[in-house]
Amino acid sequence: MTKYQSAIIMALLGLAGSGLSASADVADCRAAIGSAPLEGTNASRQGEVIVVGRLPERHYLVIVPTDNVAVLAQVQACVPGAFITRSRLGPYIQAGIFEQRFLAENLSSLLRDEGIRARVIYIR
Repeated sequence: MTKYQSAIIMALLGLAGSGLSASADVADCRAAIGSAPLEGTNASRQGEVIVVGRLPERHYLVIVPTDNVAVLAQVQACVPGAFITRSRLGPYIQAGIFEQRFLAENLSSLLRDEGIRARVIYIR
């Protein structure tokens, strides 16, 4: 198990801080995101339909405030489902949306460790 996988599982269980370091590679980053068993990052299955983007029961959004496609490619190296969208405040990359803040903070930290200016915002 990689340190990313351990950190995500511990965060999901509420056991400890992320403990992630900047030295981990993108393969570990992608593996950790895919290993989170409780939630997807940007999609939810409802019967035969996959809902992408804004999910009503999830209020913690991980964003990168840019519409730069090079940055999008960096984010997608960790979170393949990331996409560019817009709000009244401007364009941003949506990296993930979560029901629990600590999961969003964990992904944001993971992306910041990769040199990406990610942050968590609350949406109603």
